[in-house]
Amino acid sequence: MLVHGATAGKLYEYGKVRGEEVRTKCPAVVTRWRQMDLASVKAPELLAGVRELYEISAEYLNVSVDRPIPQSNFSELFFSLFYNALIKRKADPVAATFLLGLENLPLRAEKSLFDLAQWAAKRAQPELANYLQQTPAQAVWAALQADPVPAPLSGEFAARFAAHLAEFGHLTYDLDFMNPVPAEQPVPMLDTLKVYLAGQGNNPYTRQGAQERARQQAEQAISQRIGSLRRKWFQKLLTSAQECASERENSIANIGLPYPQLRRLLRELGLRLVAGGAIAQPEDIYWLEAQEVDALAAALEMNEPLGSHASSVETRKADWQRARKAAPPTVLPENHLLAKMFSPKKPQINLLKGKGTSAGQVTAPACVLRGPDDFGQMHPGDVLVAVATTPAWTPLFAMASAVVTDIGGPLSHSSILAREYGIPAVMATGVATRRIHNGQMVSVDGTSGTVTLA
Repeated sequence: MLVHGATAGKLYEYGKVRGEEVRTKCPAVVTRWRQMDLASVKAPELLAGVRELYEISAEYLNVSVDRPIPQSNFSELFFSLFYNALIKRKADPVAATFLLGLENLPLRAEKSLFDLAQWAAKRAQPELANYLQQTPAQAVWAALQADPVPAPLSGEFAARFAAHLAEFGHLTYDLDFMNPVPAEQPVPMLDTLKVYLAGQGNNPYTRQGAQERARQQAEQAISQRIGSLRRKWFQKLLTSAQECASERENSIANIGLPYPQLRRLLRELGLRLVAGGAIAQPEDIYWLEAQEVDALAAALEMNEPLGSHASSVETRKADWQRARKAAPPTVLPENHLLAKMFSPKKPQINLLKGKGTSAGQVTAPACVLRGPDDFGQMHPGDVLVAVATTPAWTPLFAMASAVVTDIGGPLSHSSILAREYGIPAVMATGVATRRIHNGQMVSVDGTSGTVTLA
């Protein structure tokens, strides 16, 4: 155990040093490519840029896994164990109360969107707010991409929304850079903006303020009650858990910082491959293998004819669609002891069992979301059902009445957000996205960890 502890300490220290290096290097690489006129960049250089951007993103992910993610998980675990065993009385708040309402990048993104909705609602001219509320989000986004942007979106609203996307549009929906980032497909943001304009949703300032007050009152009450030695360790463990929790959320959110530029480079190369007859549409470049793209880039550089890869692309798309239907195991290898420990409980006919990670009970229609393409199906008050979530899913939590996922645990992103929003959450059901249907009434019990299907 001591050996493992020493190893973990060295790993955390290494992660701290590497994290500082990557956090400095990553924005510099991204800025350099953002400022570059891609039309003048040769095809092989575009590919080199793609690899550079992907590698810096991979480095960011690696250092996050080395330090902030595990350190946050362990610091929260140690604080909770100490608090529950040596301090907590029956009437005291649960340990999670002390970690709510902390400032982080996803929360700042949420506040920015809420501020934009408040600004739009308070403008002297009512046309903008009415247009945003009455027009489908997809149509609003199409209008914002027009040249020129039509009224009433033109002018300050378009500039403010563009600034929001520039700062927060890199929060990825998932780690597959084949999928658009919010900066390219901000329809979920616009849907949440409509909810805020309608006076619905969850005001992030009000929520954070209430959580801060509850946290500070609880800290003060505990500190006044306990002796100096326990107070010292209480404050030390709590400070560590709070600092690490914010660092974890910021690190996860910034993993996708290079993605907008990476996708911009691939689109430029994809357009050239379409012009040369290699693929049918620019997005098909994501279905080519590395050696194929290298060969095509070299052919473009030499002004040689390009062979068609359309047939291979369609075959790979079909194979991928079939593979998506497979249910991945919870743990590999499947016969390992951990697989038995973490496998979801066998579901009953109308009952799913998982891990309750945010207390409360809610009965509401389910909205099953498998990715950003489905986000438009979400309505205020729905139960969000997903395999898992990332920081880019945060706008949906403003509309959700509860959260149910296939995988995850008490320290997963879905659980943390659910506790922040004060809504029930059940993780690790294993089969929620396959057993629950859109619109189906479900009763979510985040205390017992069960989901009852109507």
